Amino acid sequence: KAIGASNTKTDLKEMLKEKSHFDSETFVGGPKLILKRFQTTVDSIMKDDHYDQVRKTFGAMLRILQVGLFLLLVNYFK
Repeated sequence: KAIGASNTKTDLKEMLKEKSHFDSETFVGGPKLILKRFQTTVDSIMKDDHYDQVRKTFGAMLRILQVGLFLLLVNYFK
């Protein structure tokens, strides 16, 4: 539940951020944000054991991955 809720909240909260949606050809910003959130997820597990925060960060990261993969597929099949 927490991962899905974070995924949805991220979409709403970051709706106008280019790097969160790979808008305006920001293919550099998107992957950097994904890697940053992935590292935050790993750090939270390894150091803090804050699993609630891990779930939220992971959900936010998944949202960006979903958008990126969707755009890649759309452009591939054009």
